Amino acid sequence: MKATVFKEHGSVDNLVYTDFAEPEISPSEVLVKVKACGINHLDIWVREGI
Repeated sequence: MKATVFKEHGSVDNLVYTDFAEPEISPSEVLVKVKACGINHLDIWVREGI
């Protein structure tokens, strides 16, 4: 699957769109496919390391 990840805090240039391993799930779990999501200020602050 694809994911946008950051490996260090900082500017938006640290975000990388990359392949990511699909998680292993147990029989009692479900895997939800997310087509879109929103971001808020907390997401930006975490990326910036605030």
